[in-house]
Amino acid sequence: MSIAGPRDIGTLLLLSNLAFFCGQASAAEQKPAERAGNLRFTLPSGWQRTNRGDAAILTPSDLPNDRRALVIILPARQHTGTLRAWFDATWKELTDDYTLVSGGEPSARDGNEKNIEIIYAAGLFEDKGGKEICILLFGANGGDHVESFIFLADSHEMYQRYGKAVQAFMSSLRFENVRVEEPQARKPAEAAQSITNEKLQGLWVGPARAIWYNSTPILNPYGAANTTAFLSNYLYFFPDGRVISKVPRDGLSRFDFKSFQKEHPQECGTYTLSAGEARIIWPKRTVAAKLKADGKLSCDSATFSRLPACDGLKLQGTYASCLVSDKGVADSFISFSRAGKFREMNFLNNSAGKGGSGSYRILRNTLELTYDNGTVRRELFWVNQSDIPKETIDSIVVADKVLDLRT
Repeated sequence: MSIAGPRDIGTLLLLSNLAFFCGQASAAEQKPAERAGNLRFTLPSGWQRTNRGDAAILTPSDLPNDRRALVIILPARQHTGTLRAWFDATWKELTDDYTLVSGGEPSARDGNEKNIEIIYAAGLFEDKGGKEICILLFGANGGDHVESFIFLADSHEMYQRYGKAVQAFMSSLRFENVRVEEPQARKPAEAAQSITNEKLQGLWVGPARAIWYNSTPILNPYGAANTTAFLSNYLYFFPDGRVISKVPRDGLSRFDFKSFQKEHPQECGTYTLSAGEARIIWPKRTVAAKLKADGKLSCDSATFSRLPACDGLKLQGTYASCLVSDKGVADSFISFSRAGKFREMNFLNNSAGKGGSGSYRILRNTLELTYDNGTVRRELFWVNQSDIPKETIDSIVVADKVLDLRT
């Protein structure tokens, strides 16, 4: 695969892979391991899969935190017209909000002996703010239905970087001989909205509020009586258009939206994002939010900063509350090693002075501690984006408590 020039998206040609592409697997042929609806495929090396509703999302694991590139495998759709008619309508739906810079011309291949016709196109576009987005739409017609996927990248650079992996994915596709029922599926444009929504996806933190506790420690899990706790304001945006304004103290690695919504209905809403402007609909009100040039989010008279998910982050050193003197560190601390081990004493005042040790991991803003006795403990975790590249991180936030590096 080659792309002619720095601003010419071209089309993603399958070249020699076309002859073998998109067949129906025979009994003798080893089927690709992954399946999404009626499609089997091989996951590109180094990529990962997640399922979002009725779509399968494939993303490269080495994708930079501030960049976006993904494949969206859509569910099979019944279609009795021509494949070109389906393609033209879907392409228009996907690209209506953007200005075409280059590419966009469809390439097609007539049906072969297996009666599989394909069509695809790729284009470089700009949104209303002048930001690039690359869109590849692929469709295959097996007779009474269309199989399709979309490859989206937030720049020409990302399109080039992952194009070969997408080509390998395309050449691995095989049909399952399954009768197609019309699914309750999102429209392609709604699925494509995920690349736009991912500009917001994840955890955002706003101004903290201080709360004075003059009662017993049991009502203040972060400290003793007559102390101050700093509770942050959060927003967490999901790529499917849902948002929450309260984040569980035990983090997000095992977050279940339906269960959370039953307990906190007023903290759950939906949002849309277009050209940097978001509309957030809560149960009792609607608010506007705007992505600023510096990457921060202005929402409800407050400014929010996006936080990294910290997936796979390893720490080194001993951390203690910023409110504890050096003399008190020996009574309340947690130590981490880059080998994935931890040791703690009276961590967040929850271990009753007994302490413990074990292994840890950080995933989706969640610090997960697995003690040697099998006990598993999870706490909300975050650091600032600017701290991620550092060899040593000076401060971390666990369950809304700031912990400073001591040794």
